[in-house]
Amino acid sequence: MMRLAITSVTGFGGVTITNPEEFKVCIGMNLYRTNASVFPMTPNQYPLTGLRHATVSTSGGSYTWNLSAAVSKKEKLAPGIYILVPTTFEPGVCANFEVSLYTVGNVLRVVPYVHSS
Repeated sequence: MMRLAITSVTGFGGVTITNPEEFKVCIGMNLYRTNASVFPMTPNQYPLTGLRHATVSTSGGSYTWNLSAAVSKKEKLAPGIYILVPTTFEPGVCANFEVSLYTVGNVLRVVPYVHSS
């Protein structure tokens, strides 16, 4: 299961909001399984056009508007290398996110993936 929450939001005009009571943004996330075999992946290794069918998504999970958070359904994942893509769904609105991944069993390793256009 995954939980995504906003820690700060920067909107139009460059104003940054850090008070959770003022977050009014709908958010979501998708988790994509890659065909990569080396971890961590080197920058720009995986083409973003390859992110087509999410393995796990919050589209079927729970949303909490007042906390600007989203929770996925519980899913069993195959071993592999995944890319998590959070979004605010709002053009021009950027956010810093906090992601919680809940696992049972094997230890999970997480590193940021860097991709530049």
